Amino acid sequence: MANNKRSRNRNKSSRNRKTNLRSWKKRWRAETPTLDEARALRRRLVQRWRQGDEKERETARIVGQCRRGERCGSPECPVCERRRRRKAQRKRVTHTMPQLVDQSAPTVTLTRAADITSEKIDWLWPGRIALGKLSVIAGNPGLGKSQLAAFLAATVSTGGELPYGEGNAPLGTVIMVMGEDDAGDTIRPRLDVANANLSRIHFVDINKINSSRPSFDLLADAQVLEQEIRRFGDVRLIIIDPITAFLKSTAAQRAAATRLQQLAANLGAAVVAVSHLAKTAGANALAQVTGSLGLVAVARAVFIVAPEKGTDRRLFVPAKNNLAIAQPGLAFRIEGKATSNGVTSSALVWDSAPVTVSADEALAPVMGRAKPQPALTDAEDFLRLVLGVGPLPAKQVKAEASDAGVSGASLRRAADSLGVKRRRTGGIAGMGHWMWELPGEWAPRGETRALTDAHSVPPSA
Repeated sequence: MANNKRSRNRNKSSRNRKTNLRSWKKRWRAETPTLDEARALRRRLVQRWRQGDEKERETARIVGQCRRGERCGSPECPVCERRRRRKAQRKRVTHTMPQLVDQSAPTVTLTRAADITSEKIDWLWPGRIALGKLSVIAGNPGLGKSQLAAFLAATVSTGGELPYGEGNAPLGTVIMVMGEDDAGDTIRPRLDVANANLSRIHFVDINKINSSRPSFDLLADAQVLEQEIRRFGDVRLIIIDPITAFLKSTAAQRAAATRLQQLAANLGAAVVAVSHLAKTAGANALAQVTGSLGLVAVARAVFIVAPEKGTDRRLFVPAKNNLAIAQPGLAFRIEGKATSNGVTSSALVWDSAPVTVSADEALAPVMGRAKPQPALTDAEDFLRLVLGVGPLPAKQVKAEASDAGVSGASLRRAADSLGVKRRRTGGIAGMGHWMWELPGEWAPRGETRALTDAHSVPPSA
């Protein structure tokens, strides 16, 4: 009697355990399980099936062999079922994504290079200033940038000859947007002494735009300017002098340059933007143009105006030209001349021969170092002293710099400024070390320096 009772209790416990596993599996399928939950359920199922009939024991054997490298693939395996569910979910997402992209995003048009026709470049000034492109003339105040703009306007208005026998400018109308020089007492006399055809030159009145905004804004009024220019039909040159006068901030130069490039392409005219140079020295001539690098990046040609050291000449040298081979720089002087009605004005006179000075070389004596940097200067002097007798291990140089009161940041800047060469010698890891050396010729190694043993680093360090 007792044995029958124990047997009934055991069967009842087995049925409850099986029911609990089934309810757990049902609930597990309705949710998003983790891998640990799937593995836990697999272990409980395998234990349960090992105590069942022959079919369940076979299922337990198959599912029990499920491993990461070789899945059993059984429909009764929770881990494999989880993998199938996640794979189906990814497949549904993959199929629905193209529909979402087609509905919300614009299409992209691709054109084969074989379907594009090669076009030649039309020039306003051959090899220097192109039609349909943006060019920049930059320089410090008072060096003749606006005088150059007046020369270009006069030459285009008459189809006149360009300097050094570089051809003739195309005859056409000129639009001038001037923000600093007065048209009556400055620009008109310059055009007179340059023998310009004044009927082909037009000024934009920057103070008569509309009632809501009394001054000209390059970004806001570019479309209105383009519509007005289209009335002429033969505009060949548009001068913006200076570009920063018609922008709310120098940060807008990139957008303004892009808009001017579109204006030039739409009208087939050359757009020349005049800009100033920054007050602080830069890494090169292009970096010294006022504002962000967006202006010089969009412009196809950039020219620098700088004084020639020791003479009264001004240099007009190319700093960038993406459309032609490098052209030599030019030199000019500013001389006083009288107009036909007796008004004295300045005139641009080109010298007889080009110059070979680059833009960086032309600006080197002008810019220099804007602000003294004592920490950097001291660090440079320190490196010249310790490395003057030859290469030294980097650890030794840094130790001596710390002892001399030179910070690590100043030492790194000084090393970059002097062009210190860094090379690794020896083996890898602790077997080798870095060496620092100055570029150029070394002093004889006969010189010695007083170094403390505490700061000396052996070559193997």
